[in-house]
Amino acid sequence: MNSLMQSPDLLVVDDVRKTFQSSQSWLHRLTGQVPPRAMALDGVSFHIPRGTTFGLVGESGCGKSTLARIIAGLMQPDSGSVSLLQADGRRPRMQMIFQDPFSSLNSRWRIDRIIAEPIHAHRLRSGKAVRQRVDELLEHVGLSPADATKYPHEFSGGQRQRISIARALAGEPTFLICDEPTSALDVSVQAQILNLLKDLQAEFDLTYLFITHNLSVVRVMAHQIGVMYLGQLIEVAEQNALFDQPAHPYAEMLLKAVPDLDVEARDLHPIPGEVPSLLALPTGCRFQNRCPWMQARCAETQPPMSRAGNSSVRCFIPRNALAS
Repeated sequence: MNSLMQSPDLLVVDDVRKTFQSSQSWLHRLTGQVPPRAMALDGVSFHIPRGTTFGLVGESGCGKSTLARIIAGLMQPDSGSVSLLQADGRRPRMQMIFQDPFSSLNSRWRIDRIIAEPIHAHRLRSGKAVRQRVDELLEHVGLSPADATKYPHEFSGGQRQRISIARALAGEPTFLICDEPTSALDVSVQAQILNLLKDLQAEFDLTYLFITHNLSVVRVMAHQIGVMYLGQLIEVAEQNALFDQPAHPYAEMLLKAVPDLDVEARDLHPIPGEVPSLLALPTGCRFQNRCPWMQARCAETQPPMSRAGNSSVRCFIPRNALAS
């Protein structure tokens, strides 16, 4: 893993910020006031070395999917930048695998047309070579070339996600955004898709941004993990460092809230308190109202991202520093 982390960066996200206008209430209309803006992303920065997987985890509403859309170019940030860099002379290309394999495929198109669309869009092949490439991709993802003439409704959820992966590979990407690609699938099928993605990464030298709320999944997939809370990255660490000795209290409490089948009679500890509204964020640390170790300065000053052990963490009192 260490040699992978020394690879040149393929993706660099620098200080990305995004706000959204909240809906106008009757009070705003009555008084003529402008509704407040919700801070969806607040200064998010990270980088992904080529050939590695960066896992992004956090509770629903923390900004994961907004960040994915900005990186994919489907949405513009208010400020900051996203750079996809060239690797070994290969033209950088990006594709995305979506969460729901039932809605991400056009139900009126045959599978050969679905997979061939990126090939035509990027003008990668023409004529009979397109169909040959479609057949190859179907075999790569564990399906048959005979499936090319079928329609999406003829497949199971796991098979549809394999088709989505084949479509993504058709664009010959260097970088794939995987936005909760297994959350809509049965547990047994999830493992198959995860193994497929790992095999394809090794075969095609792919780089992944893997977004999920499932810590078990990210532990299997990611080399580096970023933990998000209320639009901020609050910890970034290599996989072993995060799971063995988390630095941020939120990351530590997340791990304690997950069942562990290897530990008998383990007590689970749900994270206490309520998540603050994006329309009324606290002045200091975003996690202050839920943190058992809060200090006075946590309420007054927002902690910067700093190094603590093997993690980068946004906390004045990192847990791994106290444990060492």
